Amino acid sequence: MKLFSILLLSFVFSLVLTSSGYAAAQEPEYSKESKQLLMEMEQQIKATMFSVSKLERKAGNEMSDFSYSVAIPAEHQFRLGLVLDTQNPKSGFQVLSMTPQGIAAKTGLLVDDQITAINAMPVNEQTSAQAISQLTQLNSSQVLTLEVISNGKTKQIQIPVTPEYIPAINLSIGTKIAELTAVNSTSAINKNSCGEISLFMTPPQTKDLYPAYIVSIDGQNMRQSKEKFVLKPGKHLIKVHELITDPRVKRSKGIVSAKEFIVTIEANKSYRLAAEFIKEHRLKTVSQQYWQPKVWHVSEKQCSGTVLDAELNVNELREDIAVQAAKCYDAHIKARTDLSKTGEAEKYKELIGELIGKGNINKYVNSASDIKIKSSYITGFSHVVGEAKRGRRYCSDLDQRLANLNQLLTNN
Repeated sequence: MKLFSILLLSFVFSLVLTSSGYAAAQEPEYSKESKQLLMEMEQQIKATMFSVSKLERKAGNEMSDFSYSVAIPAEHQFRLGLVLDTQNPKSGFQVLSMTPQGIAAKTGLLVDDQITAINAMPVNEQTSAQAISQLTQLNSSQVLTLEVISNGKTKQIQIPVTPEYIPAINLSIGTKIAELTAVNSTSAINKNSCGEISLFMTPPQTKDLYPAYIVSIDGQNMRQSKEKFVLKPGKHLIKVHELITDPRVKRSKGIVSAKEFIVTIEANKSYRLAAEFIKEHRLKTVSQQYWQPKVWHVSEKQCSGTVLDAELNVNELREDIAVQAAKCYDAHIKARTDLSKTGEAEKYKELIGELIGKGNINKYVNSASDIKIKSSYITGFSHVVGEAKRGRRYCSDLDQRLANLNQLLTNN
């Protein structure tokens, strides 16, 4: 199955936000269409809260104690509105579809066109990651230049980058909003209270370093197109996905997953991340030993922007690692590995007990045992091979995840 990249591109500019008595101010005039959309938004919020109220009452919770807050900082977004096939870049990125009336659709691009260069960066198997970065690292007032083959003819398309301003969103529900910390995410920050993680610069491939994108920070999911993350000083759990384009790496897209590592942030410093390709392990793709996330450059930089409001839930991390340990144990048992025959696989059950209590061991192991491998032959040799692969996948980074957990539990 092909994997496609959806390039609804956006980039964010930092803004200092201040609170004001806007409720008393005169409401500005909006277009008729905007007023209709805003009214629909209000009705949707009410309908959602009605459903939440029913669910909480069913769960035995009092809605009088309910509190919820959403705080999204203001940003500028540029949405190109393209769906490209980036997994087969031999002769360029194929245009699969476009957002109707979107920016790309208005430029003359057609479905099935081949984009062969982006801002003079040729698109091929060796440069696909750099070409994608040309689309995700756009700046305001820049002109995006595409070389395109359309109906057998080559043409150049230039698209001015004109982002749309999206105001800050502050939604407060309930009576205890003052107790919530989400408000901090849109506060103007002290310039000595944060550092940043950046994916803006392309890592040096001569040192086996390749681009990567951040999947989550402290358990909070991130947009793939985002390239700057402003964080409080201290330890943060970063989950990273590799974008290695080295032709020596042959991996199945279906089993590639992200890796976690700890980044200790210091105030007024910028940390650049990369995926390091480990050549000697290039064949170990199932266990993912062929790469590791890495901070490849640290520099002094005055902190600016809005601090990400992310707090790692250590208990949820414990449970997630326990689930992985149960899957690892189950795969060993079903694949009849040496560890299962000698009884050494029992250490994974003991680990589950250490993480979330001995009383939960059987629950987690039984849940993992219900997972079925996708195979035309569910018994015999193919079953054993499938379970062995599953074991390598689930067991490979358990030690690293435990080390991360222990590091997070220690004082910064």
